Amino acid sequence: MNLLIITDAYAPSRTSAAVLLKDLAQQYIQEGHQVSVVVPSAQQKIPIQEYEEGGVKVLAVKAFRTKDISYLQRVLAEWINPYLMGRRLFCSQQFKSMKINGVIWYSPSIFWAPLVKRCQDFFACPSYLILRDLFPDWALDLSLLKKGPIYSFFKYIEKKQYAQANWIGVQSANNLTYFQKHFTQFAHKAQVLWNWIAPSSNTDCSIQIQNTPLRDLKVAVYAGNVGIAQGKDALLAMTHALHEAGMGVVYVGRGSEMRVMQEQIKEAGLTNVLFFDEIPPDEIEALYRQCSLGLLALDPRHTTHNIPGKFLSYMQAGIPTLALVNPGNDLEKLITHYQVGVVCTTASSAILNERVGQLFAQLERNPLGHMQEQCQRLVQDYFLPQRASEQIVNQLSKS
Repeated sequence: MNLLIITDAYAPSRTSAAVLLKDLAQQYIQEGHQVSVVVPSAQQKIPIQEYEEGGVKVLAVKAFRTKDISYLQRVLAEWINPYLMGRRLFCSQQFKSMKINGVIWYSPSIFWAPLVKRCQDFFACPSYLILRDLFPDWALDLSLLKKGPIYSFFKYIEKKQYAQANWIGVQSANNLTYFQKHFTQFAHKAQVLWNWIAPSSNTDCSIQIQNTPLRDLKVAVYAGNVGIAQGKDALLAMTHALHEAGMGVVYVGRGSEMRVMQEQIKEAGLTNVLFFDEIPPDEIEALYRQCSLGLLALDPRHTTHNIPGKFLSYMQAGIPTLALVNPGNDLEKLITHYQVGVVCTTASSAILNERVGQLFAQLERNPLGHMQEQCQRLVQDYFLPQRASEQIVNQLSKS
């Protein structure tokens, strides 16, 4: 097939969405499909800049900036960009001469429906929405939004994207239940599309824990964004529990809450915690191989569910997970069934200390090789790129 992917982030960006979609696009190239990617770019001066990335044709379209600006500016930019990008794309004879059999689009953002509609109408093809984020509902859960005109506006935009898609892939079984309950008119379009992770490279890591004060300790690691949705307070509670157990903790990444958390840890006198800036995605597995376990935190107020990409990367690296998640999250069953870590749904220090003790006991009972096998089995059963690529193409072929 000739596939068009529409997304707000793609390589060389290091965001989880960019990495996820690059892995999917590369999988399609390996399977013999033709893949083009449309992505906004605020830096370039020309309307459309085309380049090739691993056999994928990338069309970077000049658009308004959506990162590191105020919330109001971001909403306005994300609202306008699909119309602006559509105008620039369809002024290009080269784009209009392309042959497209299916459109794959990624949310967030929730604003892509106008551009997707224009592409579907012009190329007379179906679309598949990869839905990773049930916004604005999660923002309501975390009190970032209140019910009112702004929330209603986002709900209107959200429903427009669901109406435009032929198929909608949510990222977990519990999210499917949530979606079908709250969006009954679109329930027939929805299905579970698990996240995926491609085999990693053997690139060395610029962070060498053996050269730090944590060299003689077992180390827990968290790599990625630390923002509102990640549950800063949950991460702090886990860090305290691990400190009491005599472990080191390494944080690598960025995010609105990272600096705040760094200051709070310093104030608490936790000396076995180190912070590093973001590193390239291909260094992540080499970082994890130096560690004993991975940390995962989601704000317990969430009523929607997800399977963060960092969990998949922990499994790929063969290290167990200490996870603090919202009640009912699918990770509870997955981690428990495959015995690849421990889960709790409350930031209670007593319960966290108990879970850390359980994890240590699990590591003592199970040799490292056995744990790695369990992690790899979970990846094989759920999170291979070819599983996702086949599912999407099969649905597009039916439409």
